[in-house]
Amino acid sequence: MRAAARERRLRLVVAVTGIAAQVDGSVPMSSEGGFGFMTWAKMAGLVALGGLILLVVMLLVTKAVFAWGILGAAIVISAILLLVGWMSDRRDEQRRTAR
Repeated sequence: MRAAARERRLRLVVAVTGIAAQVDGSVPMSSEGGFGFMTWAKMAGLVALGGLILLVVMLLVTKAVFAWGILGAAIVISAILLLVGWMSDRRDEQRRTAR
């Protein structure tokens, strides 16, 4: 059973990376010594996505400041962040008690 699982994992490594895996499942380093195009394409996509998210957040914060003033915007943003923190804490507590 373990040999079959190892064989499937090795086939998956070869299928995903296009690089033949060694018997122990490790993938040899390429002779190029650098990252491939797909790595940099994914990195550029993540940076662009992060920039868009930051742009939307900054637009919302700016609109809140213009609409309610600096104190009103700070109160609303703080309330939203407190709500997110409370929900996260509640989820973590549920995970801890489930174990």
